[in-house]
Amino acid sequence: MKAHLSCSVVGLAVALMAAPGCSSNASSPGSSPSAAEETAPATAEAKTPAQDPAAAAEATKPTLLAVGEKAPDFTATSQSGSEVHLAALAGKPVVLYFYPKDFTSGCTLEAKNFRDDYSDFETAGATIIGVSLDSVESHKKFAKELGVPFLLVADPKGEIAAKYGVSTEGGYARRVTFVIDGKGVIAKTFPGVTVEGHAEEVLTAVRGLSS
Repeated sequence: MKAHLSCSVVGLAVALMAAPGCSSNASSPGSSPSAAEETAPATAEAKTPAQDPAAAAEATKPTLLAVGEKAPDFTATSQSGSEVHLAALAGKPVVLYFYPKDFTSGCTLEAKNFRDDYSDFETAGATIIGVSLDSVESHKKFAKELGVPFLLVADPKGEIAAKYGVSTEGGYARRVTFVIDGKGVIAKTFPGVTVEGHAEEVLTAVRGLSS
C-alpha cells in the first residue's frame, strides 16, 4: 500500500513538472526562450537624457547669441536705482559685459580697466553696461568703492543672462562681453574673456563699428 502511494506521488510530481507554466527558471539546452524572456527589457539599454544628469545638463546648456543676431531688449535697475532700457540706447554702440560677482579679484580688475578707459569709450559714443546676478545694493557699494562711472545693472534671477545665452550655473554669470551696434545688432562677442587687456580689445571693436 505504501509503495503504491509512493509511486503515485512521484508520478503526480512528474506530471506537474511537465505541465505548461510549471517549468523551472533555468531553460534546458536547446530550448526556446519563454515569452517572459523574449519580452524582458535589455539590462544594458542606453540612458535617456532624463535618466542621465550629465546628458540632460549638456542638452539644456545655453547657447551664446552670435554675431549678426538681434540683441534682446531688457529693462533692469542700475546701481543708482534708475531703470536701464536697452532699446532706449538705439543709435549708438553698447558694450554689454557679464561678469561673475562684485568685489572678486577678476571682476574688480575688469571694472577698473573699463573705468580707466571710460573717456575713450565716451569719445567713441559707446555706453558700457555691466551685468551680474548681484543686487542693486551690492552694485551701489561696488561702484562707489571703485569709482565706476558706467552702468551696473542687477540681474538677480539671471533673466538677462538667459536671453543672451550666458550660463549662470552655480549662481554666477560667466564672463562674456557683447558689442552691440547702433542698430541693436550684435557686432562682436568675447566668449572667453581674459581680464587683462580686455577693455582695450573691446574698445578696438567699438571703434571698428564706425570704420
